Amino acid sequence: MRTRAFTVDGRHAVYLPDGFAAGEAELELTQTGEEIVIRPARRSMAALADELDRMPKPDTVELLERTEVPERKWD
Repeated sequence: MRTRAFTVDGRHAVYLPDGFAAGEAELELTQTGEEIVIRPARRSMAALADELDRMPKPDTVELLERTEVPERKWD
């Protein structure tokens, strides 16, 4: 599939056809020679930790019994 790059307010833009839409997601761009790759940006560990902190805390925590694992013999 092909598309075109164009300029909007002095900035370069690319039209993504249906099926390639990323919504409002942050995108990561890389360029190697003439090849340009656009993919969803990876979340940082700090962003992931913040997201986990915003999740509701459980009322109780179920503790699991520790299970002994037999030692393996490697031949």
